[in-house]
Amino acid sequence: MSDRVDAIILAGGLGTRLASVLSDVPKALAPIGERAFLDYLIDFVAASGRVDRIILALGHLAHRIEAHLAQHKLPLPILAVTEPSPLGTGGAARNALLAAETETVLILNGDTLVDLSLADLLNHHRHHGNRMTLAAVPVDDAARFGSIIVDGQRVTGFAEKQPGAGLINAGIYVVSRSAFDICIAGPASLERDFMPELVKSGTLGAFVSAVPFIDIGLPETYQAAAAFIERYH
Repeated sequence: MSDRVDAIILAGGLGTRLASVLSDVPKALAPIGERAFLDYLIDFVAASGRVDRIILALGHLAHRIEAHLAQHKLPLPILAVTEPSPLGTGGAARNALLAAETETVLILNGDTLVDLSLADLLNHHRHHGNRMTLAAVPVDDAARFGSIIVDGQRVTGFAEKQPGAGLINAGIYVVSRSAFDICIAGPASLERDFMPELVKSGTLGAFVSAVPFIDIGLPETYQAAAAFIERYH
């Protein structure tokens, strides 16, 4: 695996759970202070020193995101790829992969931030040789997310959403291009369709790190994002 990779940011979701506070603003452009959430995410990727280019997988309100990027100085080259119809996270990732130039890619959810070293994640993936490695973080209450089951450095299963402490998927992945060979055609979910197949083949790894994590998928977590970014980014 090369030391440097392309990164895909999944930023095409509808953001329906934030509609009450964002109205017609795409979730990736949710304002945090004087910047958009996507700006912080782009800076996070660029700061790793391991990414040559970012590919934005767009869908809902793609034109708003493209207009935003055109108004800002960007730390890395960015290519926008808009899905022709909703493809889900798996389908959107596979569609964006067509524009990637590296054999291994980073994939990041467009609504999460983690105080994590992307370089360490990439090195972990390279060392263990899985087809996909996800970043996993421990949380006090995994009820909203569902948990992953890990044996050593490998994911062996998934647990239903239930109260209590657990390891959760932090929404950052390193994926070898060959892993997409198993992804079904058409709309698909990385979490529900793609990763279970990798578990069956024993090629889904986990990089477990007890680091702060936030997603902005709900109004209450969105409201907490400013404090998180001020502290960790």
